[in-house]
Amino acid sequence: MEPNQQTDEWQFYEKPLNNLKYDSVFPVVSAVVLAFVGFYLFFYFTGTEYGSIGHAKRIYGLFVVFNVFAMITCIISLGQIPSFTATKQFSLKLTISVSCSAIGNTADYLLWLFKENEFKQSEITNLLFMTALILAISGFVGLGRLCKVKLSKKSAILYYMVSVIFIILPFFYNYFCFFKNAPANSLTHKEFIFGLLYSLGIAHLASLGIYYWLNSKGTMRFAIRLFSIGAILLSVGCMFYSYSFLSNSVSSIPSHPLHIILALGYVIIGLGVKKTAEITNEVFNINSTPFPPAQALIEVFGYSRGMDLYSLMESEIKEAVAAREKAEEANHAKSMFVAMMSHELKTPLTAIKGYGQILTDPKNSISMLKVNEIAEQIVNNSNNLQEIIESVLRFSQLETGKYSTETSQIALNSFIEKFVSSFVKRNNLSENHLSVVSPNESVSLNIDISALHHILQNLLSNALKFGQNKPILLEFATDINNLIIIVKDQGIGVSEQYAERVFEPFFQISQGNSRKYGGSGLGLTIVSQIVKYLGGNIKFQSKPGEGSRFEILLPGVIIKENEEKHVS
Repeated sequence: MEPNQQTDEWQFYEKPLNNLKYDSVFPVVSAVVLAFVGFYLFFYFTGTEYGSIGHAKRIYGLFVVFNVFAMITCIISLGQIPSFTATKQFSLKLTISVSCSAIGNTADYLLWLFKENEFKQSEITNLLFMTALILAISGFVGLGRLCKVKLSKKSAILYYMVSVIFIILPFFYNYFCFFKNAPANSLTHKEFIFGLLYSLGIAHLASLGIYYWLNSKGTMRFAIRLFSIGAILLSVGCMFYSYSFLSNSVSSIPSHPLHIILALGYVIIGLGVKKTAEITNEVFNINSTPFPPAQALIEVFGYSRGMDLYSLMESEIKEAVAAREKAEEANHAKSMFVAMMSHELKTPLTAIKGYGQILTDPKNSISMLKVNEIAEQIVNNSNNLQEIIESVLRFSQLETGKYSTETSQIALNSFIEKFVSSFVKRNNLSENHLSVVSPNESVSLNIDISALHHILQNLLSNALKFGQNKPILLEFATDINNLIIIVKDQGIGVSEQYAERVFEPFFQISQGNSRKYGGSGLGLTIVSQIVKYLGGNIKFQSKPGEGSRFEILLPGVIIKENEEKHVS
């Protein structure tokens, strides 16, 4: 699955993020610039000489303050990022990188301030700066992977171009120093050589920053652009800073305005880590529902772990939604069942009780003819009650898998004659109400008689109920060794929007106590499930006002003549 691919079944909610703006960045950046400008203006108006010890110590001290501020921002923000995430990994490297720089610059400042040694004379601090550079490059490489930025020939060409620029620009900047005025002290030469090597490293950092700015994608690109700006500022600042030892005295270096660029670089990288924490926490907010999309998880956790989490969450959400829908359906079915039973059972019971009270009341003098009519009504209502109870029990057997079939050999025409005669008599139908079409030739079936009886009984009862006393057609046909049963009525029909629901349990277009037509609402459900048990299929066609047509195919139930002789 691709990172941005979503399944057809699930369209995950794209969570809008509030932390995709740079509103909090501009005040901090402005504060850094204004602080340095304020210091320079203060020293200018107070007559403090540029490059003097007092001037240098205060300017460099302000730079160290912002460097430490960036370190603290990184550390606090790092603690807010969830563990075991891809953002945590690269943020950790950048935090350590900024911390190494802050510790190195602070150490240089303290050694220079209290021991009155020459500025930038410690080799240990140089090692810290190299460590910071290596970690920064490593962190940036991980950052690129997270944002799907692949290093290619273009990135290599960009690096070579930036490296050349980083060497040529300082060369022209210090042209006269290279050939005429280069101070001949070891400290300057050491810083120059270190600066040259450092420039090649920061050129790589700058080229990555430019490349990521142009090619980064996804939510994290808002944080990446801050890292890119910070890296470019630090790279440019360090480039000129290293070569400035050729054209300036060591004591005046701390006063150089390049510290504004360096301070901005560190602070903006610190804000980048802060922005990463904000985006990570908002995207992966465990209290938010629904869960974040796959793309956000990939951006936060990396492709492999992000897709694993997405797959796990997708599976769990599907299971939870399916379970909820199933529970809702069960509750709805339960409500429908209670409503149906309260109505359908009450009707025949009320009739039976009423007729029974008439017969048992000694005050009533009833003729034998009337007694027979009442008895017939009691029997009919008892049959209706029995039919409802049997339907519920049969449905329960089908639902729980306890329904069993037992096949036997029967003659189709003989079965049709007996069944139709019983059905017509039981429902007091006229001869023209039910038309039967059966095969002319003798056909034998190997089928469960009870199952076939239930299928016909429920289909014809349904046609009778919704047929508006219009003719009903029952047709039997054969197709090789398959039996085809067709029941067609000319009743109210069903609109297309309800056609797929006619086989649902308890379904009737009129529901609850407002059900216009009686019955358990299980007849067609039982037919559908029995047909399925027999390995057949059922087709349904209907038009409102024109009636309905059911066609059932039961495969392999017809016995051929040679098979019949073999059986006998």
